Amino acid sequence: MAMDYIETLSEAVRYIESHLEDGLSYADVAEHVAISPYHFMRIWKGVTGLSLTEYIRDRQLYQAILDLSADPSRKIIDVAYQYHYATPEGFSKAFSRFAGVTPKQARKDHAKIKPFLPLVVSSLIQGGHQMDYQIVEMKAFEILGVSRRFSFDEAYGKIPAFWGETIQKICRPSYPHFPLVKKARIGEFGVCVNDGKADFEYLIAGEYHGEKVPEGFKTRKIPASLWAKFKCVGPLPGSMQSVNTAIWHEWLPAHTEYELSENIDIEFYSDMPMDDPHYQSEIWLPIRRK
Repeated sequence: MAMDYIETLSEAVRYIESHLEDGLSYADVAEHVAISPYHFMRIWKGVTGLSLTEYIRDRQLYQAILDLSADPSRKIIDVAYQYHYATPEGFSKAFSRFAGVTPKQARKDHAKIKPFLPLVVSSLIQGGHQMDYQIVEMKAFEILGVSRRFSFDEAYGKIPAFWGETIQKICRPSYPHFPLVKKARIGEFGVCVNDGKADFEYLIAGEYHGEKVPEGFKTRKIPASLWAKFKCVGPLPGSMQSVNTAIWHEWLPAHTEYELSENIDIEFYSDMPMDDPHYQSEIWLPIRRK
């Protein structure tokens, strides 16, 4: 059972390869492997380190290179439509960004284009004992914060921008609700919540203690759970990304007595400068014993 998620991703890669011309989304691939889009998103990103949308796009563009080279009589516009580009111009722009040359140039000498081949997913179980983590039973608690919904396809690109604009707005002393922001320590948590919809909620939040909730803010209850808390040390985002990868590559495969439970992930951020070489953050995952 420990390797189930590895086989899930392997099957996802096989499915993508057989449907490169079908305009796939997170939901399509997740449905095929019979898990929720939210769980699939965090497993895919955690193991591969790639955005699924970018992976599918780059596989399509590399296959387009092979298609153009294999049949010199094929029109570029036909290949563009084949891979769901609305216009030849949009296709050429994406193609050039991916390959560094235009479709016409690639057709002449595709051998110089760096291959982008299908992923081979494997598990590497090593070093889990070196990870700094603790297993903690926590009571339910409430958070207060600013919320926005994101599609699974756009989340990794748009959440950092959401952080930037939100912190710039609410962390100014002149902001009307700054005392509440400071008291609740909003910005201490980044919380992903999957409520079974076609997208998910992300909150920039802090702990809620019953204060009046102003317009533009919301509360959410975090249920009681067993949590695996992983410590990250170093500047962001690198330290958190490396620990997240290690969780999926090392910790989960090695700790077969646990499985993920609630559809909630929490990022904890300290109040140190985020570029400090000793910056401390944490990744909290709700788990249960099998």
